[in-house]
Amino acid sequence: MRVTRIPKPKRLYGNFFYVGRLGRVEFICQVFSEYIKESKSILDVGGWMGYLRDCIIRVNPNVEHVNLDIAGKPTIIYDLEIGSLPFRDNVFDLVVSTDVLEHIDALHMLMDDIVRVARKYMIISLPNMFSIGLRIRILLGKDNLKYYVLPKEKPLDRHKWFFSLGKH
Repeated sequence: MRVTRIPKPKRLYGNFFYVGRLGRVEFICQVFSEYIKESKSILDVGGWMGYLRDCIIRVNPNVEHVNLDIAGKPTIIYDLEIGSLPFRDNVFDLVVSTDVLEHIDALHMLMDDIVRVARKYMIISLPNMFSIGLRIRILLGKDNLKYYVLPKEKPLDRHKWFFSLGKH
């Protein structure tokens, strides 16, 4: 697989600002529409309710779309913590995984698997937990911290990793 470096965020995002899952889906469909249009098969890893499917089909009505998740309304119900993705090597033209890897204990293994099943392109996003906006909301107690608390019972869904935009 050829790895292409994506332009720096200001050039890539322009004036596009999104809020929530549906906004992120629209962002992906607008910014990466050329990759969606030329793909015959797309895997959405952790696609939950399948919101990306509707957007992808608007851009490319002939695409085969598979949504893989443990919850929501996926095409295939699959626990990303249990092992390799259940697909052959190089089977999907495009693999999308948005705000999923931070929920996975063995995220390096899952990332290797995403690379393994992707034939041409991958779109991976991770939340920047150190953005100034999030820091201020946390300091003011204004953010929903359900993924970062220590509850009595083990939660089904929580963030296990923190990411920042900086180089390490």
